[in-house]
Amino acid sequence: METSLIPAEVITVAETHQLGEPYAQFQTLPMKQKRHIFSTTFSTSFTIYPCPHGLIQRNDKTQAVQVIRWEHIKEFYVQSWQEVEGSPENGVISRWTRCSFNLNCTDGTSFRFVGISDSLILRRLIEKALTASQLPSVIETYNTGKYVTFGDLTLTQAGVSNGEYTFTWDKILCIDFAGDAIRVRGFQWDISFGVPASTTPNVCVLEAFIRYLDRQGKTDLPSHANLSTTEKRFSRKAHRLLRQNEP
Repeated sequence: METSLIPAEVITVAETHQLGEPYAQFQTLPMKQKRHIFSTTFSTSFTIYPCPHGLIQRNDKTQAVQVIRWEHIKEFYVQSWQEVEGSPENGVISRWTRCSFNLNCTDGTSFRFVGISDSLILRRLIEKALTASQLPSVIETYNTGKYVTFGDLTLTQAGVSNGEYTFTWDKILCIDFAGDAIRVRGFQWDISFGVPASTTPNVCVLEAFIRYLDRQGKTDLPSHANLSTTEKRFSRKAHRLLRQNEP
């Protein structure tokens, strides 16, 4: 991540689309893409510029840019994992985190990229912006008695369902976001159901919504159960970046 030397043309794009001034840039890993059905694949990488009101994605090869406003993001999928290089035998082990991002927009366009160094900061920036954009309408929908869905999970004022089983709120001990699954647990810990986090859209909004319900006395959420020490550190960096660029 770099916070200086934002290209002038990127700043111009941000001003044209009223995104606010870009305040950081993140490099992505090359991704293989097909030009045509019968053609060979080629690799491309992007530079991502977060702004107060959205993202700018610039193709590092063609310099073409795409703009994503926060309110135009319909679904956000993210998956993180650790990669290791070296072995205990030679005494050199390197570990780093990778993040795969998939953003589907209301106009049908999609943005896909894999983050490299400091990608967890970019993840937190996107999650905070998406939560601020979507959470109010989720709460309003729920409070009017309608259902809200996050992939295979459906939440109503009656309880939570995965399509096969429904837990009423009085039977739910907590909704756990630790690990690779979102798990709805009953008061007996052997009674539960879960859905994969990587295939559930807008997990950050769902988690914020559960925190809202917890404050209403509906359910419980283990505090920071889904954050490793490294993730907490990157989350704090993202928070500082946002505070520095608040109007």
